[in-house]
Amino acid sequence: MHMIRQVQPSTSLRERNRLATWQLIHDTAAELVLKHGIAAATVEAIAERAGCSRRTFFNYFATKEDAILGMRELRLDPDDVRAIAAAEPAAAPFDRTMRILITILSEIYPVPGRYDRRRALLEKVPELKSRFIENISSAEGLVLEYLRHDAELGDAHEGLGPDIDADEARVLLTLAAAIIRYAATHDADNMLVDRDAALRRATKRFREVIEHTL
Repeated sequence: MHMIRQVQPSTSLRERNRLATWQLIHDTAAELVLKHGIAAATVEAIAERAGCSRRTFFNYFATKEDAILGMRELRLDPDDVRAIAAAEPAAAPFDRTMRILITILSEIYPVPGRYDRRRALLEKVPELKSRFIENISSAEGLVLEYLRHDAELGDAHEGLGPDIDADEARVLLTLAAAIIRYAATHDADNMLVDRDAALRRATKRFREVIEHTL
């Protein structure tokens, strides 16, 4: 399941250049860490090797860790979240809720593939995993903001189904976020390498525990 936005022919030259610069800085940072370690991957060193200024670096990445992992700032408004929720209306409400969170996380980590390099980075610098968990919280917060906004307006969450009210939507979100957090904590390497498989295992585990303990 690839959720990256592919560059279409209609994409402006400016946007293509921005994507190319973003990719160059990310690749440079990742390779620098793999070859020389995290201490050598300063913002200055990354920028110099990528052929850009420190100011340009921070136009694309908030921290050097973000550049190493290939993370970008999350910029989705409630309308974007609403559109994600409304896609595939035949899917179960929980599946759609999970898709909202996963799609948002995919916006944060837009580069598919390169799993071997990402695994090597995590093995070399285990503390990078904490940034991924932080972004789960950011994604959850964005969806909660959307839910609160619609609840204040008294709108039904038609994206999750006409029978799902705001409180039920929050419960679904809490469950989806808990599964993602569980996978990120207990299957962290695979969550960043083969996210869909890790989430399937985590969801299966939650179902087994719930069925066994109810």
